[in-house]
Amino acid sequence: MNKKTLLACCCSLLMLGSQAFADTPSQIDPAPIVKQSITQLMQKDQIPGVAVVIYENGQPYSYYFGYRNIAHKRLVNDKTLFEIGSVTKLFTCLLLAIEVNQNTLQLNNTLAQFLPSLHQTKAPAASINLEELATHTSGLPLNSPLALNATFNINTIDTLHQYLLTWQPASPVGSQWQYSNFGMGLLGISIEDKIGWPYNKLVAAYIFKPLKMKDSGLNIANWNLNYADAYSNGKVVPHFKMLMFPAAGGIEASPRDMQHFLSAALGLPGTPPAIEAAMKMTQTPYAQTSTMQQGLGWEIYPFNPQDPQFIHQPAAKNLGPMPATQLSASQSVYNGNALLQKTGATNGFRTYIGLVPNTQTGIVILANSYFSEGDLVNTGRTILTQLINNKQE
Repeated sequence: MNKKTLLACCCSLLMLGSQAFADTPSQIDPAPIVKQSITQLMQKDQIPGVAVVIYENGQPYSYYFGYRNIAHKRLVNDKTLFEIGSVTKLFTCLLLAIEVNQNTLQLNNTLAQFLPSLHQTKAPAASINLEELATHTSGLPLNSPLALNATFNINTIDTLHQYLLTWQPASPVGSQWQYSNFGMGLLGISIEDKIGWPYNKLVAAYIFKPLKMKDSGLNIANWNLNYADAYSNGKVVPHFKMLMFPAAGGIEASPRDMQHFLSAALGLPGTPPAIEAAMKMTQTPYAQTSTMQQGLGWEIYPFNPQDPQFIHQPAAKNLGPMPATQLSASQSVYNGNALLQKTGATNGFRTYIGLVPNTQTGIVILANSYFSEGDLVNTGRTILTQLINNKQE
């Protein structure tokens, strides 16, 4: 399908299947704001289908645009499955926080306590703790590196252990922020080791079931008709499976499920107490960089829509390394007026979640195409800012 045809399909179906809860007298209808921003995004970046779920002043809205499958003209709807990529990390860190609150784990537990190969060794990796894995301050690389002789990827526990025994950090552990899928994957493996359950069972029992996320899972079969096709530059690409490190980016979720997660992230009424308490732990800052604070999975920014740089982000995320400072207990304080944000990507999907808890307003954007992260973040922040400004007016 050429670019012209794809754009025609997308534009002809904008807002088809959209749903929104009835406005209360004090609410401003988000539909025009969402439609304008998402229309521009889809046209610019050749995106076949988008789902947007919102809470605005505590009221839920959902909107669906375009196709989950162009060839068969299947529309995006509330049950469409999207790969959420690194937004999975929020679920992994929420699992960690739940276990910390249950005194099963501690943030200062080290890898040496979970991985047998690191027991009683002086390898630098042995001293990395769970907080450093969850805040990307472990010093571990972005992705699973080549092991040992650089002739094979780390794709088994044995090769993983061999690599960790020989790994040397470029800077002292805890002193640098380096976004790390590898580190988050290790966090998932550590939780699995402690609880004795595989990651998919853990996330289903502790998060999906309590939040009534009935569609979501990991490594869902491609033949599932609700599974959106993956696209890049207007062409179908293979679905993405993270078999070795699912905790870093392996979840597939529907818009209605992500609306349940967004409600819990905002701490809205009905959130199970155990999840509400754990969510606030993940949304508390533990490290500081020059551009943001880092929570457990969540990135934390001052919410300042008057600053032009707040909305207009670079096209590509700074993945580090960059200097980081560990925050003291007195500095590590939850701030409900901050912007909490996370993005996710796979070969053919993009996801954005952003919220300001004290405004009871947040947004999730799910798209079945890989495209510029800057465009995604700008769109999410633009919609969120307008919704919050409208409420304040």
